[in-house]
Amino acid sequence: MANQLPGDEDDMDQKQPLVSVIVPVCNGEDFIQDAIQSVLDQKYPNMEILVIDDGSTDRTRARIDGYSGQVIYTHQTNQGPGSARNTGLRLAKGEMIGFLDADDLWPPSHIEILKDRLEQDSSIEVVLGHTRSEELAGVCGTPENLLRPHVLPVFGCGLFRRQVFDKVGHIDPALRYSEDQDWFIRAKEANVSMVILEDIVLIRRLHNNNLTSGTGWKDAGILEVLRKSLERRKKSEGGTANALPRLSDYLEDK
Repeated sequence: MANQLPGDEDDMDQKQPLVSVIVPVCNGEDFIQDAIQSVLDQKYPNMEILVIDDGSTDRTRARIDGYSGQVIYTHQTNQGPGSARNTGLRLAKGEMIGFLDADDLWPPSHIEILKDRLEQDSSIEVVLGHTRSEELAGVCGTPENLLRPHVLPVFGCGLFRRQVFDKVGHIDPALRYSEDQDWFIRAKEANVSMVILEDIVLIRRLHNNNLTSGTGWKDAGILEVLRKSLERRKKSEGGTANALPRLSDYLEDK
């Protein structure tokens, strides 16, 4: 192997595609540092971290100040997680986009695994992986199947080509819940090329202050999201709505 000259490693890092990591947070003082550190621990040299503070009133800002120079911090009035992610998308400079909720974690190889699969096939627009949930103190009664590795259509378990948001559109800011399910349904409607790997790429931390904690299907708005999808498909398909692909249709090793 040829000897590296001073600066060669930096040049190689810059040749790697820039990954923009968008971290929306609202009153996440207990979790935000762990989330940021899990991004900094990635085995990937060329990324930017954009923390979008969606109107926190606790000590979230003070926790983030400890990462001055390592993250790009933006504060906005509280508008919901969809709006915060859209703000991140407007600010992001990367060719590839990742998202991480402030109370979740990425395993150290998250970017490496998903980025490599995107680069293997230029036709793939979104790569997802599996999620593992873990209970934090005070949580009880979590279904056992949620604690096993599972596929969950949430932004944190994926890596996205920037252009896919031009194709599908940004995240619906009006949805306080189920905005990720809504986006993935629209991605299916738009025939976005997606694959789901078997690798665990997201640690979803369950606690009593989760945004959806204690929220049922009806309150989470998923039924309304499904109804709107049905109406869109009926309108575009002459009154009959064809079935959308299932998550299992995207599994890499079916």
